[in-house]
Amino acid sequence: MADKLNEMINNYETIPFLFIGSGFSRRYFELPDWSSLLKHMVKQFNNDPFAYRSYEDRASFREHPYGLNPLIATYIEEDFNREWFHNPSIRNVDEKYSKLILNGCSPFKAEVSYYLNENSILNEKYKSEVSLLRNVAKKSIAGIITTNYDLFFEKYLSEYKSYIGQQSLLFSRLQGIAEVYKIHGSVSDPSSVVINENDYKEFKEKSEYLAAKLLTIFMEYPIIFMGYSISDKNIQDILNSIVKCMTKEQINNLREKFIFVEYDPSIKGYAIGDSTFSFDSNVLTMTKVTLSDYSIIYKAVAMKKMSIPVRLLRVLKDELYLYTLTNEPTKNIKVAPLDDERVSNDDLVLSIGTTEVPSIDGLRGITASQWYRNIVMHDLQFEGKDLLSYAPYLARSESGKLPINSLYEKKYNNIPGLNNLIVSDFDDIISNTIKKDRPKRGYSSLEDVFKMEFDKNKEMLNIAYLTENQIDFDTLETYLKSIFEKDKDALNIEHSRSDYRTNLRRLIRIYDYLKGKEKTFD
Repeated sequence: MADKLNEMINNYETIPFLFIGSGFSRRYFELPDWSSLLKHMVKQFNNDPFAYRSYEDRASFREHPYGLNPLIATYIEEDFNREWFHNPSIRNVDEKYSKLILNGCSPFKAEVSYYLNENSILNEKYKSEVSLLRNVAKKSIAGIITTNYDLFFEKYLSEYKSYIGQQSLLFSRLQGIAEVYKIHGSVSDPSSVVINENDYKEFKEKSEYLAAKLLTIFMEYPIIFMGYSISDKNIQDILNSIVKCMTKEQINNLREKFIFVEYDPSIKGYAIGDSTFSFDSNVLTMTKVTLSDYSIIYKAVAMKKMSIPVRLLRVLKDELYLYTLTNEPTKNIKVAPLDDERVSNDDLVLSIGTTEVPSIDGLRGITASQWYRNIVMHDLQFEGKDLLSYAPYLARSESGKLPINSLYEKKYNNIPGLNNLIVSDFDDIISNTIKKDRPKRGYSSLEDVFKMEFDKNKEMLNIAYLTENQIDFDTLETYLKSIFEKDKDALNIEHSRSDYRTNLRRLIRIYDYLKGKEKTFD
């Protein structure tokens, strides 16, 4: 048996996608199933032991084309929201979710999301199993499709990028690798959660577009379904929308390409058979693996590996897509010669373009505004040597001035043109006009300037009237970081007045000088 499962997965042309249902969350987080979740929500505002049964009874006498539970959830949500707004004692959500409700989110969905998030605690029994999944996912899982709301994958497969809801899936630039598609929404965005009848109605209305997206994945990748029962309406509806777009020959080809994992707590090891889904005139048969230990599947999946981590492949595909579309270098494309000491024999090297100029932020892609911001925020993910090697080239378009003191180290003395950029005297940063007018201002500290309550632009200008010894470095650092935390584009030409940029750049050069003072001149 073991050989058959391993052989089947190892014979796949590519690594698989996982299609994950609620049984996955029940296993690892011990979260409730749908009915239990709705019963819990009813108890928050109605202690009558027959309250949930009354909703169930009411819904059963109505047509429910999207299933009984969505209609039950609709009735509960109406009463829950009414009570929530009038009875503060039933409110459990924190400030984050409260703000979402103020902005129009349903209290019911917010409370459901809060409850699931607060109770998403890993069952210690499966700690090693989850650790195995994390390792396997690095090179052996192409991506995840899930109808679950919780944040399991954001927490344990954090290198995968998540897309929430159908809208995100339909209109985002997907790369089809190292991504999580949360087609029924997420607790991180309660309004996206698909739970009531209207949610399912809207979901079904757009299902043809979703089916087209999923069809591409289903045709290109093996799919392993986990956490679903064969009778699950969610998975039946999704599969039905897919097979309607396929020929009988294509459907038949899915037999070994699709694996349905059925959980059976009584089984030791596993059994392999068939699982059949019937949809109108179509019949979809897939391989069924029955087991109680998910690590069996994870170990089998691990037999099939990509040569590079899937996360890296997704970044590469995304960056190459942008580069091809815009012809503009991006910050994650970096060029190095093949004999670069940082490239080992096992590395995959991709060379694009020339290497005449050191490649930072792509090929000559970095801007002066990015450079200045990086001095404060350190958000250009490149080594100091690379940045300093590029500095002389960038400085040519900046009148030969660029803050580098805080990046400088003596071991980089051999970089051509670098020493010309080092600022050796504080007053070299300050204009003669400002130096001349210092005595008139009478400031002795940053606090003196702040007390004047100038607008931000004038405040930055007046800080420059302080002498080197009057500026507290830590206070200046906090001040500059707060500017970029509030407005990451503060230095953009289209975004800022020219005098604002001039004043902010001057302060960054002062900051750079003070930060690099000791190591530059020791």
